[in-house]
Amino acid sequence: TGEALYEVPSVSGDRVAAQETPAGLAPRIYVRDLDSVQLLGSPGSRQPSLDDGDSRRLVWIDPGSGSDEVWMHDFGNGASTQLTASGRPKDGPRISGNWVAFRELQGDGTYQVALHDLGAGTTALVSSGPSVTTMAMSGDRLLWGTGGGSSVAMRRLSSGETETILVGHDSLCMDVSGDWLVTLSTAFALPDGR
Repeated sequence: TGEALYEVPSVSGDRVAAQETPAGLAPRIYVRDLDSVQLLGSPGSRQPSLDDGDSRRLVWIDPGSGSDEVWMHDFGNGASTQLTASGRPKDGPRISGNWVAFRELQGDGTYQVALHDLGAGTTALVSSGPSVTTMAMSGDRLLWGTGGGSSVAMRRLSSGETETILVGHDSLCMDVSGDWLVTLSTAFALPDGR
């Protein structure tokens, strides 16, 4: 079988997903739970993310249709479903409840946050302005940071309300859990200037 590199791990419940790159081959999605191992997606699939509230669903980027598209696998029924078909480059998919968020390259060269509603089957852009460099999602919260010392925004998924929570912030990566936001940044300030 040879050596393989495992990157971009995602853990939820008793399930772990990772991007597996066997020596000399394209990456693929590797999923392990207490009872089994599964390989999902076409060659080149990457960036798996399990729903942190429901480990029965996984999203990832899959190039199998000729462009990077977002796919979801439901471990409950065994079905994999393509969620997007825009043909534009995408990355960083996240899933929480009925929502799937990802970054998508726009015609102006910026990456913006797109939000897919699993119930309605629709996708809409929810960010604008400077290019989104990082994103995190958990429960009812979707957060994203923009490059160039700009800001971090938070969207409440239930209401659609978006607010700026950090300014002057050059976020390199972030994660959110409950009331906690962890971010690696070069500098930041609170919206009131502190």
